Amino acid sequence: MYKLIAFDFDGTLIDSGQEMDETILSTLKNWIEEGRKVIIASGRNYRSLKNIFGKYDLPIDVIANNGNTMRCILDDSIQIQKPIHKEILEKILPYIESLPYHATFHIDDFKNGVDMYLLEEPDEITKNYVQNYQNRYKIINKEEIFQKDVLSVVMYMNYEEYIRVKKELSFLTKGLETHHIAKGISHTGMMEVLGQNTNKWNTIYEYAQSYGISREEIIAVGDDRNDMKMIQNAGVGIAMCNSPEEVKKVANYITYDVAKNYGAISFVKEIIERE
Repeated sequence: MYKLIAFDFDGTLIDSGQEMDETILSTLKNWIEEGRKVIIASGRNYRSLKNIFGKYDLPIDVIANNGNTMRCILDDSIQIQKPIHKEILEKILPYIESLPYHATFHIDDFKNGVDMYLLEEPDEITKNYVQNYQNRYKIINKEEIFQKDVLSVVMYMNYEEYIRVKKELSFLTKGLETHHIAKGISHTGMMEVLGQNTNKWNTIYEYAQSYGISREEIIAVGDDRNDMKMIQNAGVGIAMCNSPEEVKKVANYITYDVAKNYGAISFVKEIIERE
């Protein structure tokens, strides 16, 4: 029996502009009633996911910010949290400030309504980004940034620049997790910097082990580069049919259809029927 099913959210469970509907909700509920754990593993922050899933009485845990925070939707309790260590942040912050990009620092101050720190007034690209998170940001000075745990750093850049910046960061400190997201992103793409060994898969697996669930009992579905490790390492890794080629290459299976046509949940249903 597959005991844990992990879905990326945007582009996997739902498409852009698509609402959670009865088809999706009833399917998730049925799996939970069968005794399976259902996890949403997203790049969104927790507040954004809470605004969506908090409307429904579903006992699910959600992974936010691509792996650095896991909370229970029903009571907001933190299951796992992996901020960037402050000594690491001290090493990389001067370099980040030297780059020609406006950096957004995601934090977890959920109760006080602040989700992001900025070191300067947002440019047009950053304005669009923080609007997606209800403008819950605060402009601070460099010294203040160490007063809250930083979960991730986000900057808009193209893939070629991402490779260069990733290399420079690796010279400063080892083990930082980074990825470049292009699907569903305006402009040229987005780089996200996470803490050491922090990604969706490591958080999923840590959670699974706490419940005695083995890797072979996990299904993971995603559609972009930030989903690659969970797709590659799960017992069954599924890529959406419109995923980048490098994501498809690490998957066991590829869906027949896209998110708006329930491609992910339909394919998982098929896998479960073969148990």
